[in-house]
Amino acid sequence: MSIYEKKTASKKEEHLWDQIKNTEYKELPEWTGFEIIPLLARMVIPIKSIIRRYMKVTVELESDYFPEKRDKVIHTYGAVCKIKFISNDNHSFTGIFTGIDHGLVRLSLAKKPDENNIVPGAAFKFLLDNVPSINFMVMASLEGQSSFNFFEHSFSNIVELPQNRVLQMLAKAFSTVSKDPTKVDVSNLFKIMPNGTKVMMPKTALKLNLVPGKQLSFNEKAHETRDDFRDIPAESILYEVYACELETSDEILLGKIVTKDKFICSEFGDANLFFRHQRFDLN
Repeated sequence: MSIYEKKTASKKEEHLWDQIKNTEYKELPEWTGFEIIPLLARMVIPIKSIIRRYMKVTVELESDYFPEKRDKVIHTYGAVCKIKFISNDNHSFTGIFTGIDHGLVRLSLAKKPDENNIVPGAAFKFLLDNVPSINFMVMASLEGQSSFNFFEHSFSNIVELPQNRVLQMLAKAFSTVSKDPTKVDVSNLFKIMPNGTKVMMPKTALKLNLVPGKQLSFNEKAHETRDDFRDIPAESILYEVYACELETSDEILLGKIVTKDKFICSEFGDANLFFRHQRFDLN
């Protein structure tokens, strides 16, 4: 374990946030529309070992940094903010959902926005004392939405298989390292406390639903969504978090994710900050 991983959660957050602030864009980089091409090209050429190695890093690396420079072919551009999770103290779920003060969220679009379509997603990183961070990702749909209001729909770690051919190819790529590419495992979130100690008898959930804060609503017409992110004030309720023990169980409110600063669009946040994709291997 590195010296960095042995630091307190607050020190890690400070370290990462400094790099995000120090590399803030003066002008937002423009989407080219070719960001996704490198991965699709690898899939057209039948080189399974290359695809698997590319995806293996995504699901196995325990780090807050990308290990090496590589093209970020999906969710290329976004904005990052410091967050905390405030429990409502009215549930029996364990781990970070008892409340945690240090974390980061990255809001982004999976691909270049079309005139009538965006594909919103969010990646969360909760920073722990003395051990690697735990991460999870959520979306509303792999198909996306016609409205440019990023917060129009709730997010979940479980979504439906897309009908779009290109997105089906991406799902196929993730299937090389995960039993179900439309699901993200969130069980680890319930198995460790913010101080880095393991929960002896964790109370876990299979599914999380994240409902946008009531004050978060933006223009539905085509525009730059990253500007919306940067307009969100500090101490905003970003999402209310609900848990379902099973995929079809009733929702139980766990608490809320609150921003601790303003969102920043930065080179470090786009190119270097790493969020591990938790593979779904449950039977």
